[in-house]
Amino acid sequence: MYLRIIVAVAVLAGVTAFSPAPFPKAERKRSVDDSVVLQGTYAVSDYGRPNMGARLAIRRAPMKVRIQGNQFSFMYQNGNDYVPSTTYEMKLQSGKRPKEVDMTYNSGDYTVTMKGIYNIEGRKVTIAYVSTFVGRGGGLAPSAAERPGSFDNLPPSAIQIVMERE
Repeated sequence: MYLRIIVAVAVLAGVTAFSPAPFPKAERKRSVDDSVVLQGTYAVSDYGRPNMGARLAIRRAPMKVRIQGNQFSFMYQNGNDYVPSTTYEMKLQSGKRPKEVDMTYNSGDYTVTMKGIYNIEGRKVTIAYVSTFVGRGGGLAPSAAERPGSFDNLPPSAIQIVMERE
């Protein structure tokens, strides 16, 4: 009787001893929130309307962009320093394809919203947007402007910013 139990235990131990070990779990790549990745100061290398073949003449001076928290600030050179010009509240929708960004500035008399798309490639960030407005103010696109659908086929009213992290 003891011999049968010993043989059964030995057979069971032998079967489990040589069974393959389970594969290790593949490490999941942590998804990093784009709002965290985008934080910092960027030198603007290109800014204008790419489908019209022209850059905005008003923006010839060196320009930077600072993203801090949910604030997107255009910065212009003032002597040896850069100072913020206009600061927008930024909302990202990184789950959409292409990724979407809305940047809003409220002056009290009017609200400007830049409806856009963005792409992050290492240190380089590209944003294409159309400006819309609500309220008093002139010279801006009406509130019915459509968000760009891709970087390859931007509407004539779209502005594209290409910037690189400093």
